[in-house]
Amino acid sequence: MQDGPKAKSTVFWLTAAAGVAGLLTIGFLVGSFFNKPAKPEEEDKPPVVTPVGTTVERKEVPNLPPPPKPVPEEIRVRESLKEGRTYITTTRGTVVMRATDKDWGLTSVCTVNYHFTATIERTIEKNDGLEITELRYFKEVKSLKLDTTLQSARLDLGPAGDLLIGGMSLLINPAATPLLFGAKKKVEGSELSGVLKALGAESALVNRFMASDPSAKMFTSAASLQGKKVRLVYRNDPDGTGRGVRSVTAVEGEMTEDERAFHMASSVLSDALIFPNTGLLIGDSWPVDGSDLIGLMDPTLLAHTKGTVQFERGPDQAGLPGKAGRFATLKATSGEITFHQFDAKAEQFGHFRPTGTLYYSLTDDYIVKGTLKGSGRMTVRSRDHMLFEARTDREPEIQVDYQCTFRDPPAK
Repeated sequence: MQDGPKAKSTVFWLTAAAGVAGLLTIGFLVGSFFNKPAKPEEEDKPPVVTPVGTTVERKEVPNLPPPPKPVPEEIRVRESLKEGRTYITTTRGTVVMRATDKDWGLTSVCTVNYHFTATIERTIEKNDGLEITELRYFKEVKSLKLDTTLQSARLDLGPAGDLLIGGMSLLINPAATPLLFGAKKKVEGSELSGVLKALGAESALVNRFMASDPSAKMFTSAASLQGKKVRLVYRNDPDGTGRGVRSVTAVEGEMTEDERAFHMASSVLSDALIFPNTGLLIGDSWPVDGSDLIGLMDPTLLAHTKGTVQFERGPDQAGLPGKAGRFATLKATSGEITFHQFDAKAEQFGHFRPTGTLYYSLTDDYIVKGTLKGSGRMTVRSRDHMLFEARTDREPEIQVDYQCTFRDPPAK
């Protein structure tokens, strides 16, 4: 009789652990994760998709968050997103945590290194100061996860956005990994050794790494957004209630329900909202809505963001590496971003407490680059994501690097 409660307890915890899932990030942002499998009848339902060429109106998408605040000055709307210009944003993020990962078994603790990269091209087809039409191309949206029992083997964002495994100087360049991505893939053992060498790592370092942990595994995936194009129609409307994304059209690739809700939550004028007044003085501070920082989060989360982050204007910079001009320094000093994913079958709640610096071009009126660091925590259920099989009781370390360039249309 004494073994009865123990046996029941063992069954309970094994069952619970099998349903536990973890996630992050940015685009952000993980901690404890609990994954509740979808019901069989839900899995049998075919996914609802929006065909190519179809336009979805805002009123057709339920449970959307409130639209972003308006930008009061029409001139700032036109200058921050210039008609005809294409803005190319690149966001890269890393998450490092000690966790249990289902792929390792229920009791194996490993260092989980997660990296995402997203390159998005935003072509402003129309901007009259009130309404903006943007063609958004998700050129690259990828994730990479490296699991190892070595506590010192951690991925950090190194020079030019490369990944550096700390303590071993093992360089992984995401730009050199196109053949790894597609459907979710797992690479391990001798295959992983070969992949690391193919990515440019020195043989001696790879051999040392594999000798220390021959069971290391790498997981890669290209997100559903990759390669897709959508056309967003956004209204600023300072004096009315018709703000936010009013419609989304699938231009290339079908849209899932989650994707169209994600697009509808976009803060198209985020740069002008993050830096609401270029007349703010050095030392002035102001709050920024978490919804306006969604462009710095991992897009594979398909989440919308809330919360408040406090920013302060630091001394202006006369030029940045490779860029001339004058740049306002925007420092994130406190606060947190909270986020939630819309989905009838899944929910995720979490937060990210960022600190760091963004640089705003006073010449071209947009955020050129920035880095945010911090820790976070998230609870997730029923979502197929790279980190869903990991569980940690400690807050992960998170870093997000962002940069933006632009190209103007050819002169006529």
